[in-house]
Amino acid sequence: MMKFKTVALSLLLGLTTACSSTASSEKAKPAEQAATQQNDQVANLIRLAEQGISEAQYNLGQMYRRGEGVAKNDKQAVYWYQKAAEQGNTDAQYNLGSMYYVGKGVAKNDKQAIYWYQKAAEQGMAAAQNKLGAMYFKGEGVQRDLSKAKQYFQLACNGGDQNGCENYTILNQQGVK
Repeated sequence: MMKFKTVALSLLLGLTTACSSTASSEKAKPAEQAATQQNDQVANLIRLAEQGISEAQYNLGQMYRRGEGVAKNDKQAVYWYQKAAEQGNTDAQYNLGSMYYVGKGVAKNDKQAIYWYQKAAEQGMAAAQNKLGAMYFKGEGVQRDLSKAKQYFQLACNGGDQNGCENYTILNQQGVK
């Protein structure tokens, strides 16, 4: 009788453990499926980026810069921003300028920052116009030129950039022509 109780108890404990591990594995399945799905999405994005799709290149740059879906890697972010920027992607041009401006993933280089901000500004990106105005105001990568700074701030303001409007107003109040 004692042996029967021991066997019954062992079976009951084994069943409980099996059920609990099945429940754990059932809970793990959605997480595994989500990870697999995310890996597939990243692989598809990489494939599109390698085919030269500028939006995919820009999005991949964003993912690497933020560490979303991939390991954070500023050098890879710069690589993909560069690819998209060379195709005229305004957001990539601006972000590439920012990476050069702060020296993330590349050596800090104000001249390269100016170059890429200029490309985005020429396409009407107000944030890039404001950034150029600030660089001309401070003399970063260019000869300090308050008049040119004011022009860029005005363009930025006209494009809806609040910082550009504030900067333009300040220079206007200071009598900068």
